[in-house]
Amino acid sequence: MNKTLGDFQEQSFGDGKLEILSFSGPLALGMERLLPGRGKRIGQTEGPFQLNFKRSETPGKPLKTYMNIDGEYFKVLAPKCVRLSLSKDIPKGKVKMLVRKGFKIV
Repeated sequence: MNKTLGDFQEQSFGDGKLEILSFSGPLALGMERLLPGRGKRIGQTEGPFQLNFKRSETPGKPLKTYMNIDGEYFKVLAPKCVRLSLSKDIPKGKVKMLVRKGFKIV
């Protein structure tokens, strides 16, 4: 069982956990699709989870952060915090799919 955010297990679509990655900038975020491994793993958890952000070091210029949360990419301007949790409307955070027999999901 994953006890801390830094205790990473292999990623899996059906593990019921949120994966949180951060990126140094827009180029690293864009390159992730071509050359995986550009992101820094922040956490892997069932949630709830909260990320708190520092203020921008440059006065008058808002902080920009680039992240991937469970496979979705985001650019966030001037964040204070982000709260994450699995959806209560989806049992165990999983979606069931009907797939034609013999059909392969790639």
